[in-house]
Amino acid sequence: MPPNVDPAYLHGVEQGYQGEVYGEVLYRAIAAAQTDPEHARKWWVLVDLEITTKAFMRKLVARFGGDVTEQSYWLDRARDDIPKYTSLDWRSLMLQFQDELGPVIDEYAALETGCPPEDAAALRLLTEHEEVTKEFCERELAGRSEDSLQPVLAYLIRARKLAATLS
Repeated sequence: MPPNVDPAYLHGVEQGYQGEVYGEVLYRAIAAAQTDPEHARKWWVLVDLEITTKAFMRKLVARFGGDVTEQSYWLDRARDDIPKYTSLDWRSLMLQFQDELGPVIDEYAALETGCPPEDAAALRLLTEHEEVTKEFCERELAGRSEDSLQPVLAYLIRARKLAATLS
């Protein structure tokens, strides 16, 4: 770890990365469990959201010399949580995610607020990826399924551009 990096900050960034490790495993299982082809397609877009976010978070963690290993704790936790989500009908799944994302958004926003300026763009996108997931759920619940993915797709464009600039 570089000497000027606060260990608590690095831990927060690493946890953000591991959250994406968790999310990718969980989201893949949710997508695969969908019986409605349109629901499956939408959830596969959310898998892409997790993969894209994980990619730039991995680069950020690596830049600090942090641990980029996909930790078994997070992989196992995701696998353990799969039945909790795959057993839900679509509306219940949207409600569950809508409720659970608020605290995660707050956690990532706090990390973003205390970050060095050079990390601001990446950490803004870390927070935003949870915000657009929540907005997706809200739009689905409001009967706006035709445009529910719009914020997610716009995010993916921005996130891929950022990921390309990180070393």
